[in-house]
Amino acid sequence: MKKSIRGISFVEKFKESCLYKDLYLQHRDELFIAVRNEYLNIYYNNDNVAKVKYIQNGMIKCEISSYYLTGISKSQMLTLYSEDEIRKQIVDQYETIKTNSDKRNKDEKKSQTQLFIKNNRNKKSEWYCTDVEWQNPKDKEHPDYNARFDIVAISRKAPYRIAIIELKYGRESVSGDSGIMKHVSDFYKFGKYGYFERFKLETKAILRNLRELDPDFPDELRQIRIDDIVHRPSFYFIVLDNNKYGDQCTPKQTVGGYLFNDANRWDSPRVSCKTVESVFGDVTDPNNGKIYIKFLFSPKTLEDLHAMQELDIINEKMYELPNGLMPPSNPQKAISLPPKSTSGNYKNKELLRQLELMRNTNVFYGACGGGEFKNKTWEFCLLDSRKNLFEDIVDDCANYFQNENIVFWGSNGIPNHILSSQVACLNHLFAIRNDRDLVLKLAQMLVGHEVEDVEPVECDKSCPYIAFEVTSSKDYLNEKYVKRGANCTSVDAVIIARMNGGRKMLIPIEWKYTEGKDYNIDLSGTEGSGKERLRRYTDLINASDQLQSMPKGYLNTVYFVEPFYQLMRQTLWAEQIIAHKSVEPIKADDFVHVHVIPKENETLLHRRYRYSEMGLEETWRNLILDQSKYKWIEPKIIVKLIDESGRYAKLVQYLNLRYGY
Repeated sequence: MKKSIRGISFVEKFKESCLYKDLYLQHRDELFIAVRNEYLNIYYNNDNVAKVKYIQNGMIKCEISSYYLTGISKSQMLTLYSEDEIRKQIVDQYETIKTNSDKRNKDEKKSQTQLFIKNNRNKKSEWYCTDVEWQNPKDKEHPDYNARFDIVAISRKAPYRIAIIELKYGRESVSGDSGIMKHVSDFYKFGKYGYFERFKLETKAILRNLRELDPDFPDELRQIRIDDIVHRPSFYFIVLDNNKYGDQCTPKQTVGGYLFNDANRWDSPRVSCKTVESVFGDVTDPNNGKIYIKFLFSPKTLEDLHAMQELDIINEKMYELPNGLMPPSNPQKAISLPPKSTSGNYKNKELLRQLELMRNTNVFYGACGGGEFKNKTWEFCLLDSRKNLFEDIVDDCANYFQNENIVFWGSNGIPNHILSSQVACLNHLFAIRNDRDLVLKLAQMLVGHEVEDVEPVECDKSCPYIAFEVTSSKDYLNEKYVKRGANCTSVDAVIIARMNGGRKMLIPIEWKYTEGKDYNIDLSGTEGSGKERLRRYTDLINASDQLQSMPKGYLNTVYFVEPFYQLMRQTLWAEQIIAHKSVEPIKADDFVHVHVIPKENETLLHRRYRYSEMGLEETWRNLILDQSKYKWIEPKIIVKLIDESGRYAKLVQYLNLRYGY
């Protein structure tokens, strides 16, 4: 086993640096320091925004991910070797670093920082937090042990107790593949493998450094002796946002289903097929010979933590007793708004409404959650993805994608996520794709009554009147690959209308559902993928008849901020299809770009976007020249048109129930 003990030998040199004097000391309400083995990390939002090491000649160097400076994902690490570089890139750019960290959706990590800082600023707290993201060194004797602990704390009074804490936030963090069993197993093995003695030495070394670095370091811990530390740690699970939203159960009820054989213990709706109790016994029983863990649940949210001046991380009144029941601090947060309310987060409301449909109706044809998405299992992902589609189109849709060599989003068959916009598009349009009269009425509604007829979309072998996941036959956008549904610009659906006089109108349709929360990120850059995006599209934008050109270039412009990045590429795609109609199977002379978005999705439609400070439609209309070539429409208007045909009663009933029209 690796014998490294944490601690740094360059405390005084670090204290002389601008990182300490001008960054950490000036922003201790937002930053904290974690001591590692001859380096230290400075954390904001529990993001490591500065890794500090000592190098020769009395100097320190600092590493930071370029993401925090550029906002571009998968950025390289930037290494800074001089005080001037560190000041310029980190201290002077602190607000930019904060902005890019804040964009990341990680309430659990942000809450972790709030607990750590506000506990340590509270001189009355019984505990002092010493570390975050503790990870066990590689151990040849136990190569299977790869535990990581969220927070470590030590009591301020002797005998000194050490608390090892796993933090969870909200129901999604404890459902599916959330690792309840693994966390319990990690706690158990930590004791079984005898790691605690070395852990105590590490804690003492960390305290020795923190007493020089942290102005709030408690006097009670300045002269700590190893003999004064208890012989075994205390293990805790802290779960925040323990609230009941709509008909969902609370996180505590969900955790109970993973812990206990008896669902009645914590009023759980179901019990896992392999519970913690079946392996380790009742881990909430102090007399359990294998492992005892204290579970603390709080209705407090990240917003509540921000409002608190200080707290006691473990002995705080905000936690309910292990088997008690405590009302939420803000009862309104524990009650979901009516499904059709337009305030708040549309994605969360739709998720709750769809989950309720899964439990209480047959709209998913008896399918259950627990399917895999991004290598985890989630309740909002169906085990049988075929039941995510309207039952009358399932086989035809699967065959269509196979025959036309189209890849489903995610490349693993029909998407199983119940909020999938691709699934929403197919559910609305696939059943009518061969109905010439109805597609004609749809084209007239989208473009105008100058539409005389619709024509088969000849990029498909079956030549329907609506085609899906459409691309060009060749690469006109410098994207290297052309594959329907993957790795290049494609359009959710396409209609070809014949206008009075014989001109053909291309109608590309982009379908949105709950997207928007993760948008507003600048995808341009001066290196890596950001630089490549600029290379691909700059000349095409400059040559476009529809997109406004920018003489100063397109770096850090709204063209490279979603959803406008996608709209820009699809506009260029439509222009290239028209320019190459002599060789493309799709023949068109002009286009109207259609954006299908529910009006309730205010996050997507009405947020203030980066660089424009306006909503979606106003921003995009300021970027295009011919306003008649862009149209936003609500999906329920399309459903109304389908209903008026009188031929799709079953489909209309399904869509109204599934999507809340």
